[in-house]
Amino acid sequence: VQPLEKLTPFQHVDSGVTFDVPDSWQPESKGEFNLLNKPDMTVNLLITSVPSSQVEAISHSLIKELEQFLTDNKAAGAVEEKDVNGLKVYTQRGSGMQRERPVTWVVTVVKGTQKDSLMMFFIGDVTMNEPTVTAVLKTFRPGSGKASSSDDKGGKDDKGGKDEKGGGK
Repeated sequence: VQPLEKLTPFQHVDSGVTFDVPDSWQPESKGEFNLLNKPDMTVNLLITSVPSSQVEAISHSLIKELEQFLTDNKAAGAVEEKDVNGLKVYTQRGSGMQRERPVTWVVTVVKGTQKDSLMMFFIGDVTMNEPTVTAVLKTFRPGSGKASSSDDKGGKDDKGGKDEKGGGK
């Protein structure tokens, strides 16, 4: 098992939710999505917003949200509902096909503190990257607070730059 790499705060401004992502994952913008790529491209993280008023309805059919990216989706179980640092988090795992390549996925919706909420998709070889995926899913928190696993260098915002706290010294 590979050791976890250092995590950096990522602030999703639209939802008022902050979570940690691996420091080496490269951000880019893809229209309405923010994309974070693991350098070896074995897994990607897509991040977007959904109206907070629709979170409960969406949470019952998370697998349907993947239809825009993948085909032949199969859930590996029911949607899990958790409370993470005071935020409602809905997660579902499964597998599907991405351009004729088998992939595993995790889709998560976090009820935000703003009019929008956070939706994220891990797509690729989630099984191989499970320690990192699990670590990220435990870091959701309101606002721009930093987790104890981060240093003071600042983090990424949903535009791919530093968060509102700015860079370090």
